[in-house]
Amino acid sequence: MLASCSSSTDSSSTRDVLGNWQADSTGTSQESYERHLTLGADGSFSFLHRSFGVYDNQSAGELSGFERVTGSFRIESDRLIFEPQMLLLWDYTFGRDAPTQVYSDYPYDHFYDDTHFTIDGETLTLHFTDYPADEPVSSTQVFQRVQ
Repeated sequence: MLASCSSSTDSSSTRDVLGNWQADSTGTSQESYERHLTLGADGSFSFLHRSFGVYDNQSAGELSGFERVTGSFRIESDRLIFEPQMLLLWDYTFGRDAPTQVYSDYPYDHFYDDTHFTIDGETLTLHFTDYPADEPVSSTQVFQRVQ
C-alpha cells in the first residue's frame, strides 16, 4: 500500500508518518553511517546522524561524529516541512574528549528542504533538496519504521 498525506488535516496519513524511522546504513567495510528520524504526535522531530570509522586512524566501529537536530514539523499534502531549532554536534576531529557543540538556534539555512514523502508499508521515502556544496541537489532518503 502506497500512502502520502493529502492534506494537513488528514489524520490517518499523519498517523502513518509518526514514529521512529531508521535509514539504511551506507558506507564501506571501514566506514558506516546511521540516520534516525523521530516524528512525534506533538509536531516535534528529532534527527540523529552518526558516522563510524570515517577517519584513517579509526577502527570500523569507532564513532567519528554525530549531529542531532531537533525542532518541529508539519505536513501539507505530500510535503513534510521541517523547522529545525537546535543542533548538537561532535566530530572526532574536535578531539576525543572535546565537548559536544550546542547550537540553541539552528545555524544552517537548510534541512531537508522542499521534502515530499511517500509511505509504502513500513518504508518512508523522502525526496528533498540538499546542498552538499552550496548548490541544490535532488536527493532521496529511505527510512524503515523501527519499533
